[in-house]
Amino acid sequence: LLILGGSTLVGSYAIQMAKGVGASVTVTASSKPMPDGKTKLDFVKELGADAVIDYESQAWEEVLAGQDFDMILDGVGKPEDWTAASKVLRKGGQFISISNFGENAPCDTCTFQNFLLKSNKADLDVLVDMVKAGKLRLPVDSTVPMSEVPAVLSRSMSMRAGGKLLIKVA
Repeated sequence: LLILGGSTLVGSYAIQMAKGVGASVTVTASSKPMPDGKTKLDFVKELGADAVIDYESQAWEEVLAGQDFDMILDGVGKPEDWTAASKVLRKGGQFISISNFGENAPCDTCTFQNFLLKSNKADLDVLVDMVKAGKLRLPVDSTVPMSEVPAVLSRSMSMRAGGKLLIKVA
């Protein structure tokens, strides 16, 4: 499994769940700092990533070319990643994006799909149980008052956050 955006919330969950079932996990992340001072690269390694590529200094599609991944989970949403994916996906591999909603990239040997979440109680209960058992970490960047919503939205859009940005409503 290759996860683009391993330090995003979805990426961090995907690392933990994939490792929990024994998958080999490669991720992209940056050297930007997390709230605790560690880099996002260190954060994804702590979550269990087997290999980490700093996408700011290396082109993941060049570093991983020919490795034949079964699946890419895209949490970043860059249109050019769709085209690059064919360099690393095995024949019949899947590129699944939660962030990229443009037209599917042409690929004769792989499948491109968008994924939208539809919550259901049974799945959410499994996630809650995993958190309670300490098998799924919930990274939180910071908790801010409602008055700081514009600043926190700006932080989120800049990809500087290292986990969820929580807003106090009361």
